[in-house]
Amino acid sequence: MLGEKIQKLRKSKGLSQEQLGDKINVTRQTISNWELNETTPNIEQLKLLSLTLDISVDELIDNDIKNILVEKFEQTEIKTNKLFKTFVIISIIIILIFVIEIIAVTFYGLGYKKVKTDSTLYVTCELENQKYYFDVSYYNADLVTFQMGGSGYIFENVIDRKEYKGESVIKAVTDVNNYFVSKGGSCK
Repeated sequence: MLGEKIQKLRKSKGLSQEQLGDKINVTRQTISNWELNETTPNIEQLKLLSLTLDISVDELIDNDIKNILVEKFEQTEIKTNKLFKTFVIISIIIILIFVIEIIAVTFYGLGYKKVKTDSTLYVTCELENQKYYFDVSYYNADLVTFQMGGSGYIFENVIDRKEYKGESVIKAVTDVNNYFVSKGGSCK
């Protein structure tokens, strides 16, 4: 406790309570009260005590700065290790994703070229002695449209390219055919 420490240090310096009191501008009774742990010195008095007794304030009040620094260092080291481990794990995951993507693109890409070839279906429609052309490009493997072309009339009245992109080529051709048939025309 603080009182015992003050008393021990005072005696090691060969000072009486009165002599110590004179050096730090307090009474002998104040020193006695501190040593009996009845009262404690204020901050200014602690500073004067530490100077007079040749001890740091931290050591005087058992605030062992070395232990605090060691503890702070250990906590920082633990946090740094956790951050490093997290960084390494995230880096490994990113690299694995990248490698898997390269493998997938390589194998899927090769398979894609073998299985999916694109074709274009050409449709000619006639309405009131006018001819209209419509073409749909699609992948043979799944019959999904990826491009359409043809007469402006068809895109103004029948097909919205945005709606049909990615749809079945059969749906697009059927819708065009149905439109022309419903108006008294035909498609081939």
